[in-house]
Amino acid sequence: GDPVSNRDNNKITSNRPKTRMRFFHPILLLSSSSAFLPTHSNRVHKRSNINNYGQNAFTGTVRQVKSEPVEETKPTSFEDAQVIGDDLAEILTKSCANGEPMPEEATLLLRELVSTTSGARGWFVSLLTNMDYDPVFVKPIDESFLSALCDNPEPNIKLMTMNVAMSTATELTHLANGNEDLAAGSRMTAIRSTILVEELMERLPGVRETFEALLSAVDGREDGDKEWMKFCKKWGYGPEQKDAIRRAVEPLLAKN
Repeated sequence: GDPVSNRDNNKITSNRPKTRMRFFHPILLLSSSSAFLPTHSNRVHKRSNINNYGQNAFTGTVRQVKSEPVEETKPTSFEDAQVIGDDLAEILTKSCANGEPMPEEATLLLRELVSTTSGARGWFVSLLTNMDYDPVFVKPIDESFLSALCDNPEPNIKLMTMNVAMSTATELTHLANGNEDLAAGSRMTAIRSTILVEELMERLPGVRETFEALLSAVDGREDGDKEWMKFCKKWGYGPEQKDAIRRAVEPLLAKN
């Protein structure tokens, strides 16, 4: 469908059909309270009103535009971050498809969203699992998007590393279970995640070191990084999954 978003009474609305093709993202498992992605039909009524909020909308302090009173709110939840992420991803997709930069207002909101763990997780789940967002991953990647990640290495470096590892391993699980459609979704997530890492490997300090640490945990060495070895054990990755992760990571480290 058409990913164009329209502003109407300071709200972001969408022209696209209400049913979207979205695939399960394994990083959803990282939150026991958000183990499954809410279907779009359950989330339509929660469309974010991003034009009504200032830059601090995602960190607990909502600053209403037009000098309205400041309202203290709870930090954005993972589920809310997915809804906001969908709106921003639509805007970014339209901008990329038209060869235009992301609008400044949306850029400011994206930067704030990816500055927190729940916000960044919601953003990646929205962006990486929806087939409509392919234009975002056509190089060169939007500079405002990359800059937002670079300015927030924590939590994004670790999440980007997990995105590559978990989608790669999950594809094998789906194939073993005979579910080609879900395997294709995991493969798409892995490809998109890899593209982002390729763009940031030498630009964002810490990305290379984190992927080297992950590699040490899956390439058979006994003195591998303890944190990433614990990660693989937690998710039950056996020799096949570890080897797949190794084959995904080695080319990334070798390209730059």
